[in-house]
Amino acid sequence: MTYADSWSDLVSTALVGTSRRPLPPAADHAETPSGDPAARLLERAALAAIQRRAGQRPSPPPAPPPAPAPEETAPYLDGPALKRLNTILDTRRVFLAEWLHYAAATGKLLPPEYLPDVLSHAKGNTIAARALTRVGGARARWLARHCSVWSYLLDFEEAHPDFFDPELWATGTATQRRIQLERLRRTDPEHARDLVARTWANERAETRYELLKAWEHGLSRDDEPLLLTALRDRSHPVRVLAAALLIQLPDSDDGQRLTHHATHLLRTTGAQEQETITLTPPGDVDAEFASLLSPNRRTTKTPEERAHTLLSHLPLRLWIGRLGSSPADVVSKKMDDTVRDALIAAAVRYRDLDWVRAFLDDVGRHTFASNNWFEQLDALLHQLPAEERCDRVAHWLDDPDIPETQTWNLLYRLEFPWVGRLNDILVEQLFTSPDAPDHFGVIAPGAENKLDPGLYERLAPLAEKRKGSREFRHLVTTLEYRYTMRKELM
Repeated sequence: MTYADSWSDLVSTALVGTSRRPLPPAADHAETPSGDPAARLLERAALAAIQRRAGQRPSPPPAPPPAPAPEETAPYLDGPALKRLNTILDTRRVFLAEWLHYAAATGKLLPPEYLPDVLSHAKGNTIAARALTRVGGARARWLARHCSVWSYLLDFEEAHPDFFDPELWATGTATQRRIQLERLRRTDPEHARDLVARTWANERAETRYELLKAWEHGLSRDDEPLLLTALRDRSHPVRVLAAALLIQLPDSDDGQRLTHHATHLLRTTGAQEQETITLTPPGDVDAEFASLLSPNRRTTKTPEERAHTLLSHLPLRLWIGRLGSSPADVVSKKMDDTVRDALIAAAVRYRDLDWVRAFLDDVGRHTFASNNWFEQLDALLHQLPAEERCDRVAHWLDDPDIPETQTWNLLYRLEFPWVGRLNDILVEQLFTSPDAPDHFGVIAPGAENKLDPGLYERLAPLAEKRKGSREFRHLVTTLEYRYTMRKELM
């Protein structure tokens, strides 16, 4: 109904009376609340007159306000720690992630008035965001849900309560929906399967892949119908992930068929001491398995490259007994760089620490020839606990077979906090070794915000001996600032 038709109908109804003619449909303006037809007619006419003058429809009634954030039960931070936070937010934001890291360990919460600024400045920093999920409490989650700029916080599992949130499932990002789905699968897997089945056909390929990742935990035979649907998906990554999940499904005929084909992709050749892992052409396989290899058949793509996505998703247990007796045995063998890259990706994907450690143990003997050597090493290291991660880097710093420059570059990627023996080795290289002057300019800029701040007490006396070094003074001053900051939160 056009505006002209609507106004004309209102006038006609007014002329003959509402007792003889019903009100026309409210097509071009909001419905009014009055119950009496005559009063509703006048209200509708008033709205239409305003619309006529304004040139647009009146806005619909505002949505009801959201429910308030839950009350917090934990105490709030106060005292010198909050004064320090004010300074950090004003002029020293580089220390925000570390401050939040220590604050989260106290079990206390940020006062609500600090949350908007902290949410804004923590964006893009994984350490800060993870800490904020704890120190921000329920109110930080509430703000993240109602402000898109802060919604990044909901991408971290720690930010979600221990129950399924239907609203976040319906409106969240793919990652947020996957996290909610994982939570629902722990308590009501049948409901989780039903929700995905309803929306699966209309989801984007990237979203289908993300949601399917929720099936990596708690697999059962009841999941098989959905996995078989995903195995025939139009998206190659979705098909590959579905195949990897079916292979992990106990007593699945399709899983056993896929396992048979997959385990024949790699084999060992050569004498025992010179064994090489090579890719075997798939041979006589069904069309379903053939679809799991990369659909890109360009001549520039090798068979290893076409198999990379599938190999990086396959459970690593498939290779024990076929390629070697243990992860270390498999990793010690020669293999194509692309195959090695795929196995490293699988170790990171499944967070399999036996395989992660096997690849890291191999660093001293092999150089990762791929262009993403640092990215691979960084991904492997970050599967380990902080102390073991730092000890690995400390060992490489001590290893004369590994170029110092490569290990120093790795230091810049190593997350805070640096713990254990790494601190001692860096102090030696920075201050006591014959090469200390050369090392200082390379290491110090990346170390000042990550070295254990407790080293301040050890290094402060040396400051008097090296008054002429501006870089040294800056390092010690930074350590002192961080040392005091940590004490305020202990």
